[in-house]
Amino acid sequence: MQDRWTMNRLTLSVGLRYDWFNASIPGYHLSPSIVTPLRNYDVPDYQSVRHKDLTPKIGASWDVRGDGKTAVKVNFAKYVLGQSLVASNPLVGLTPFNVVTTATRNWVDNNNNYIPDCDLTNPAAQGPGLAGNLNQVDTCAAAAATMWQGTAATNAIAGDEGSRFGWGVRPYSWEFSLSAQHELSRGLSIYGGYFRRWFGNFLVTDDLAHTAADYESFSVNNIPPPPASAGGAALPSDIYTNQFYVLKPTASITTQPYTGTSDRLYPGSNIIDHWNGFDISLNARLGRGIILQGGTSTGRQIYDNCDVVDPANASKYGGHSLLGTFANLANLAPALSNVQSVNACHVEQAWLTQMKFLGSYTIPKIGVQVGASYQNIPGLELQANYAVPNSQIQAQLGHLPPGAVATGQTTVSLIAPESTYYNRINQMDLRLGKLLRYQRYRANISLDLYNVFNQSTVTAAAFTYQNWLAPTNVIPPRLLKVSLTFDF
Repeated sequence: MQDRWTMNRLTLSVGLRYDWFNASIPGYHLSPSIVTPLRNYDVPDYQSVRHKDLTPKIGASWDVRGDGKTAVKVNFAKYVLGQSLVASNPLVGLTPFNVVTTATRNWVDNNNNYIPDCDLTNPAAQGPGLAGNLNQVDTCAAAAATMWQGTAATNAIAGDEGSRFGWGVRPYSWEFSLSAQHELSRGLSIYGGYFRRWFGNFLVTDDLAHTAADYESFSVNNIPPPPASAGGAALPSDIYTNQFYVLKPTASITTQPYTGTSDRLYPGSNIIDHWNGFDISLNARLGRGIILQGGTSTGRQIYDNCDVVDPANASKYGGHSLLGTFANLANLAPALSNVQSVNACHVEQAWLTQMKFLGSYTIPKIGVQVGASYQNIPGLELQANYAVPNSQIQAQLGHLPPGAVATGQTTVSLIAPESTYYNRINQMDLRLGKLLRYQRYRANISLDLYNVFNQSTVTAAAFTYQNWLAPTNVIPPRLLKVSLTFDF
């Protein structure tokens, strides 16, 4: 629902959007098969989410002088988390049913006939020399028995019900913008704007199997100087050296992930995620074929979830916190991530400024067009993944982390996220073009020169500390390209 009113030089737009999202997983029947003769049960329908939201949107535009040359615009709107992909909201794909429809097992073809000479209806290990019906020609390793069960395994815990159903329970964001545009002269205008976004009711995954009391912390010391691969670069002065948490040896290593929104799982929690940015641009279309466009944009994000991560606050939430995601526990932390310091619960991103310009000019009489583009953008975000000897952790805790060996290592992240960046990418490209005409034929010959300054800025590097900042990719070197197109 939307409407617009114009009063003199002011135009006001007001809208209200109703969002309704309903997702379910249809039921089905698993019948017996040659491999699973005992399996015969129904998996019922499951309603995963049912969300309803009202989101307002307000915008205003003011013609300052009434001549259409100066405009001030303001917008204020609310948005909810998109639901088109399961990755954007895991609640959509969560199901409580532990249904297993595939299984793998190792097989050795002892008689080389390319046929698994085992009883595939039996998940137990089989092979020559075993007793009873386990004595088979080929060697077949054991497989997960849950696939052969006559009924479904015990149901798992799905997402929080209060986060899956209802009005206004979806994660959301608010956006405010204030901008102005002014025409300096014919074909020449400038633009400036301020933007702010803030988010709320975040998706979180709690570990019901553990509380903050199940963790203990260790510190990192005696970090050696950066290796030669760093090219003389030093670590920032504010690296993380403490508040790295691991499970206590007395705690269970089994996790029980439980996904919901922060307002439900951690009521009254103070989690913030704010972004502020500024844009300034110039647009010039002058006489004699001169075109110039470009500007600068800068912004930064501030994120803080310490209220639900710091174990000192766990007493407010029944002893629970999000320490599991920082300790890189299976099913809770992203794959291949490292143990994060709890200090990383507060992130103040560095101001990221980028400048981009492009322009073109057609030289009179000879009809040659000269074009150029320039960009100066933030460089590679730096990380440092340091392998701490487990013996060092053992000396502090009096024991090894769960599952660790004395000769092994535990990898931790030393640099605060989004705080330190590599050299900025500074690149200019040029183009010369000439259009040739003869009767009804036309040819366009052009000369392109990429990376005029022949910069070799690193765009990808190793973050493992033993070969820290060893370049793995740089921007392409200076390149000259000549092209000819012929139309007839």
